[in-house]
Amino acid sequence: MEMVMKMEIKEKTMVKPATETPRHVLWTSNLDQLVPKHIHIPTIYFYKPLSSATDDKGFFDPVKLKDALSKVLVPFYPVAGRLVDSSNPNGGRIEIDCNGEGVLFVVAQTNSMVTYFKCGGVSLGVAMNHHVVDGISAVHFLNSWSDIARGVDLKSPPFIDRTMLCARNPPKPIFDHIEYKPPLPMIKTTTSSSCESQVDVAIYKLTNEQLKTLKAKCNGDDKNKPRYTTYEILAGHVWRCVCKARKLSNDQETKLYTLVDGRSRLQPPLPPGFFGNTIFSATPIVKTGELLESNENIWYAVNQIHSTLKRIDDCYLRSALDYLELQPNLSALSRGSHTFRSPNLGIISWIRLPFYDLDFGWGRPIFVGPSTILFDGLTYLLSSPSYDEDGSLLVAIGLQHEHMKAFEKFLYDI
Repeated sequence: MEMVMKMEIKEKTMVKPATETPRHVLWTSNLDQLVPKHIHIPTIYFYKPLSSATDDKGFFDPVKLKDALSKVLVPFYPVAGRLVDSSNPNGGRIEIDCNGEGVLFVVAQTNSMVTYFKCGGVSLGVAMNHHVVDGISAVHFLNSWSDIARGVDLKSPPFIDRTMLCARNPPKPIFDHIEYKPPLPMIKTTTSSSCESQVDVAIYKLTNEQLKTLKAKCNGDDKNKPRYTTYEILAGHVWRCVCKARKLSNDQETKLYTLVDGRSRLQPPLPPGFFGNTIFSATPIVKTGELLESNENIWYAVNQIHSTLKRIDDCYLRSALDYLELQPNLSALSRGSHTFRSPNLGIISWIRLPFYDLDFGWGRPIFVGPSTILFDGLTYLLSSPSYDEDGSLLVAIGLQHEHMKAFEKFLYDI
């Protein structure tokens, strides 16, 4: 018999900054504008119950969490604001009204926000608006919240001003930024590639031995080859597996959306603690037949990713900001369900983000991941809970129902 999870809401509170914060409308960059208005970064953290009743006293006390949250909202005050449309004849520009109205805090309990489980464990779900933060800024905020809950001083204050990401005046793009062009269409539409099809979500674990096998296939003993990163190798493998699972024809072009953090690639680098979206895109485009030419050789896919990422330097990023400045309607470039569906794919790496540092005083989480995957073809690469011990990684992916089983088979055929 299927078990139904019952959820009881215990508390809903709007938590405001503990003290007065600056009141102003915060200018947001063209990178912020690319995010659809209501898209959030959804993450979920699971914590196991403490070992004894004595230790359990005050376990995930909502009062302590709310108190720390109100304090962290003072330096991170844009999080407590509201999105507003500025007046613009070409369509409203989304900015942040830093009005201190606060963030929603929900406590719930279930028999299987902060959710308390019957077993004594807790899950903490967080949804931060993507207009306000990217993944790095979100983790910066959350880990600062947990530090304050443990009585630790703020390690790195946020840098709020985003004007360092202004376009040049006048804008002068010098590259053809295909990453912001429309996603590639299917040249042969089939019922299995229908956008109405059910999207399944799954998480797969790859051991360190499996990753080493993939690396050996790419790097080998050829000293003239570039040394590919773990991300490039795993992303290349996933790209090939998805194309196989979707049964794309050899002449079908496929576009891979990868993300690049501009914080250190821009020159001069952005200040430590820069708070906002600094995520640029790199998008290799190849024909499926070239990608899958050899079942054993994933080198071509990996090298396409490596070569594309290598070109992303300060000159390219400044050109991208200028290119976006010249677009009449940035909202038309927003990404959504149409972006990653067949024949395309998006891969986001959370491997290096310190999610497992979110310790409020009751221990580190035992699992962290996206709480949902919104679109067909959207993929996250994650550190596993045991990454520090065994080097294993996770692949979390959303695919059409009829493609998922085949993807699993190809993923483990290493």
